[in-house]
Amino acid sequence: MPPLAQYHPNRLISRVPFRVTGLDFTGAFKVYNSHVDFVFILLFTCAVTRAVAVEVTTFLTVIEFVQAVRRFAAQFGMPDCVVSDNAFTFQAGQTLLTELMHHPVIDGFKSSHNLTWKFITPCAPRQGAFMKG
Repeated sequence: MPPLAQYHPNRLISRVPFRVTGLDFTGAFKVYNSHVDFVFILLFTCAVTRAVAVEVTTFLTVIEFVQAVRRFAAQFGMPDCVVSDNAFTFQAGQTLLTELMHHPVIDGFKSSHNLTWKFITPCAPRQGAFMKG
C-alpha cells in the first residue's frame, strides 16, 4: 500500500467549525410512512474538527441540494470552502449558489461572501478526505 499523502493545509489551521466543509450524498434509504418513500442524506463534514452535519433530501435534484445547503448555512453559517466530488448535482449547485450569493434580492446570503468550491480529481475518492493530491 502506498504511503498516505500529507494533510491538506485546510485541516491544520484552527477555524470555526464548518468553514471548510466536505460534502457528499449517501442513500437511498427506505422510509416507511403510509407508503414507502426513499430519502437521501447530504453529509457535511468539517475539515478541521471532523464534525458531521446531516440534511435529508427526497431527491438528488439541484434545487433540493441548494435548499439543503441553505438549511445548513442557516444553522452553521456559509462555508468559505467546499470540497466535493464531480457529481452533476454538485457542479450545477455550485453555479446556482454562486449566482444566488451575488443576487441583490435574495436574502440569506452575503453578497460579499466568497465561496470557494474545490472538486476532487475524478476517480480519486481519497482526495475527498482532505489529503493533498
